[in-house]
Amino acid sequence: MKIFIPSTGSGPESKIDANFGRCVFFLLYETDSKTISIYENPHRNEQESVGIAVANEAIRLGADTVITVNLGPNAYFAFAEKNITVYRATENMSIRKAVDAMLAGKLDTIKYSADMRKNRYQLSLN
Repeated sequence: MKIFIPSTGSGPESKIDANFGRCVFFLLYETDSKTISIYENPHRNEQESVGIAVANEAIRLGADTVITVNLGPNAYFAFAEKNITVYRATENMSIRKAVDAMLAGKLDTIKYSADMRKNRYQLSLN
């Protein structure tokens, strides 16, 4: 499993960044090898569409799971299209604690349902 996580820092004790698209770093944790790859977010200072740009980075890196505090519907639907599961962590949770909680089945998934005619989105947690 490859878990993509927006982060405030560059290590497992760093906090999950609550701003998905404008996170300082993103980490890719590979459960098989127990390795963490760290990437600076090249999109954090762009004017618009940063969430979808970061989502595309996660997809490009081969993530099959995402742990985040929050993300917008465009990023969510990019993940949903690729069958990538998105889990919600709590604010101020460390990367290590979030990964452990997700692997133990203690994090809820994030799901958006869209009424595309009215361009309204409904967020739900499962």
